[in-house]
Amino acid sequence: MTIFGNLALERFTFMTPDKDLQIVLNITFGYALRISEDNMAGIYGIVGLQATNPSALVSLFGRKFSYCLGNIRDTEYSVLFDSGSSISHLKESGYESIVEEVDNLMTRFDIDSVYIGDGEECYQGNMDQDLDGFPLLTFHFSQGADFEVGVEGMFLPFNRSIFCLAIHKSESESESNIIGVLAQQFYNVGFDFDANRIYFQNVDCDALEG
Repeated sequence: MTIFGNLALERFTFMTPDKDLQIVLNITFGYALRISEDNMAGIYGIVGLQATNPSALVSLFGRKFSYCLGNIRDTEYSVLFDSGSSISHLKESGYESIVEEVDNLMTRFDIDSVYIGDGEECYQGNMDQDLDGFPLLTFHFSQGADFEVGVEGMFLPFNRSIFCLAIHKSESESESNIIGVLAQQFYNVGFDFDANRIYFQNVDCDALEG
C-alpha cells in the first residue's frame, strides 16, 4: 500500500477531568490525499485510536479511553470528527429487516420513497420537519445492553427535500457490522482494552466539558 499526503510531528494538548493540561510531544499526525490500495492494514485510525498498535495515540494514555460526539450537524461545530465510517453497515439479514420496517413506518408517516441510486434507501421530505415522533432504532447487545439511535443517527439529508437511510448493507457477509459516527451522536463511548469491553452512555457531550 502506498499513501500520498501530508505528514508532520505535532504537539497535542489535552485537558484532563481535573482541568490540568497534559501535553504529548512529537505525535506523528497527518492526512492522506491518495491511497493506492483498498487494503487499510497498518492504518491506525483517524486520530490514532486503534488498540492493537503501540505507536497509536491512544496507547500513550494507558489502556482506557472514551470519546463523546454531540450533534455533528450543528453549525457551531468547526470540525466534523469522523472515527472512520460516517454511516452504519449491517449484514444483509439485519439490513433488510430495518429497511422493511422503515418503509412500513414511512407509509404511516405518508412519506414516499425516491430513487437516487442503487444501494440507497431515500425518501421525499425534510427529516427535521417530517419525522416528528418517528420511533427509535434499538440495537440489542448481550448482557442486556441497548444502543438507541434517533432520527439524527438513522437518516442523512441528501438535499432540502430528500433524506436517506444512514445504514448500508455490508458488501460481504464476512464483514463485521459497523455502527457509524452518525449513530454514535449524543453518546459517550468508552473502551477498556484489558477487559476487552466497550461502554456507551447517552449523555449531553457539552456537559462533559464543564
